[in-house]
Amino acid sequence: MDSTQMLQVLVQLIQVLGPLMGGGGGGGGTGSLGSLFGS
Repeated sequence: MDSTQMLQVLVQLIQVLGPLMGGGGGGGGTGSLGSLFGS
């Protein structure tokens, strides 16, 4: 498993876990994580 695959899996995990942890999914949410990955 190379670094690009790891990145893709990480992004998917964050997209799934974000809303559960109060991230709100696409819009923003959990501090720096929300602003990095929530577009």
